[in-house]
Amino acid sequence: MSDPTPRTAPPRVGACGAGVPVVGAGEAAPVVDDVSRPDVVLCPGGPMLVRGRLVVEDDQGVRHTTHRPVSAICRCSRSATLPWCDGTHKVLPAGLRP
Repeated sequence: MSDPTPRTAPPRVGACGAGVPVVGAGEAAPVVDDVSRPDVVLCPGGPMLVRGRLVVEDDQGVRHTTHRPVSAICRCSRSATLPWCDGTHKVLPAGLRP
């Protein structure tokens, strides 16, 4: 049996390096199980984008709850705000990028 309550998703206002939408402020648009909008996206040379409310466990075992519709998780391990991406990957030499 399906849930009759429509789900909403935030609007697309930007993109990671692969052209994958990144969420910003604005009015939510209705979405019904849209498989064209994946829950996890790996941006080439950048972060992992995750959609929805999740719990992320870091390498120390500390649990962090996401508070945004889409959160960027660091893959280069050099962010000052681990486990979240702070853009440090942009200044790393190509060989050190995820």
